[in-house]
Amino acid sequence: MRSRFRRSGPGLFLFLSLALLAVAPVGATPASRAGTSAAPILRDAITARTAALADLSAATGGGVESLWTNPAGLADLRRREISLSRVQSFADIAVNLIGFAQPVADRIILGIAYTNVDYGSIDKTDATGRTLGKIQTGDDLAAVTAGLRLTERLRIGVTGKYLNERLDRFTDQTFSADLGVLWENEDRSLAIGLSGSNLFGKLRFVRETFALPRTFRAGVGKRFWNGRLFVGADAAKSNDADWEFTGGIEAALTRMLTFRAGVSGPRAGKVHTAVGVGFHLDKMRIDYAFVPAQRGLDAQHRASIWMAFGPERKEPKWGGEKKRTVRGKGKGQEKGKAEPAKRTKREQRKVAKKETRKAPRREAPRMREARKEEVREKRTEVARQRSRQHRRDETRKKPGRREEVAGSESATVGKKAEEEKPAEKENSSERAAEKQVGPPIYVEAFRQRSGPKRYSWIGKYVKEILARGFRDEGRDVVEKPSEAKESVTGEYWIRDGEVVIRGTVRRGWRDINEAEKRAPLENLERNQSFWSQLGKSFLKGVKR
Repeated sequence: MRSRFRRSGPGLFLFLSLALLAVAPVGATPASRAGTSAAPILRDAITARTAALADLSAATGGGVESLWTNPAGLADLRRREISLSRVQSFADIAVNLIGFAQPVADRIILGIAYTNVDYGSIDKTDATGRTLGKIQTGDDLAAVTAGLRLTERLRIGVTGKYLNERLDRFTDQTFSADLGVLWENEDRSLAIGLSGSNLFGKLRFVRETFALPRTFRAGVGKRFWNGRLFVGADAAKSNDADWEFTGGIEAALTRMLTFRAGVSGPRAGKVHTAVGVGFHLDKMRIDYAFVPAQRGLDAQHRASIWMAFGPERKEPKWGGEKKRTVRGKGKGQEKGKAEPAKRTKREQRKVAKKETRKAPRREAPRMREARKEEVREKRTEVARQRSRQHRRDETRKKPGRREEVAGSESATVGKKAEEEKPAEKENSSERAAEKQVGPPIYVEAFRQRSGPKRYSWIGKYVKEILARGFRDEGRDVVEKPSEAKESVTGEYWIRDGEVVIRGTVRRGWRDINEAEKRAPLENLERNQSFWSQLGKSFLKGVKR
């Protein structure tokens, strides 16, 4: 099953895309149907990041923020995430959004979202203009989303919605759904997305029935400079509006600051813009968006808080990608027949054992070097201890000699003892300096961002190199982040026949060192000069 999905990934993406386009409202007459859709909450339910990109959302991904845009982007989520948003619109209208998502399996992500719109109160009057009270209005939207990674590159998502609208004493409820598809290339630098929102459902007030704003959106996104710059474009079609085109950019100016800008149109015959920024604080991000005044309405200010917590989800194993012809006869197989793509649990255990046996052979050169280094360190330490013990023994013997001799001999011995005292002071100062080499540090295995999975060993090997370098400097390398005052994190990319490794040494909230190195993939494991330069680049400036 998995190999079938793997081979038919592009075909499946094309099939799902055509299925969405088949029900798109291409025959609508926007001029006559403008303003005939109900539930404006369905248009305003976006986070500050999406608003700063002028509603660009088909191929942006976004994790938990995909609960309100393309549900297929939820499949990229790697740990638990929560998003809180606040929109202050015109006429004191307030929109509040909250969403939560978490992985429930290797390839399945579930999320829930709630959106509330408070339109405030409106005076109720009769035909003579006499005030009869207040009219309370508001909308509530609850949604459940599931994201699934069908293959390593293809993702789909579906959202179920429940909508409730209140207008004074009149209320109505309805159900609807969203569907999304997202495809990415091997290094995840190119993404193509397609989504359909509010595919069905109607609201009825008194005698009139209003359809929901059914919208279909297709888009493409491209990342440059190892993901530091994102450029995207969308095309959207609604059942009550004409075609609308959107473009946006997202640029990481620093590790803590991101700038966003977007433009969309034509909407009501005009082009609209938006700008925003994002502030990154470890596993938290604060987003702000400003949407200028449009169509006679006041400007909008949107703010969102995004947080990630909990353990990180492991990357799924995309096994069974190719059928292998088995030469020889084994249990449950006949000679010359192809092995099935889906392995049983027993076969998976056998494969795991084989990989475990192969791992030491692949890492043997590195392990031998590590053992030699440990032996050298132990010999050096033993020699130091013996020299210290010898000095103590000599010091103990000298007071006895002073009692046995007299006159000039005792004075000479006392003089020698006084000369040896500064040497002892120097040794004690050296020992104190060895203890004050720096605070405990935690080194994390670097994460692979792109490239084949056979290069996943690089992340662990970088961790070994850096940990060994810090220990040589006398640093205490701990196993838990909570026990360390400094931490080393990073990631790497495999592209164009080379590896790009980038990492940061952080003390609390402050980055104290950052390094980036490149090397060709050919004979990478034996390229000792590259690994030594990598370790030195991280050790440089750490003790500031």
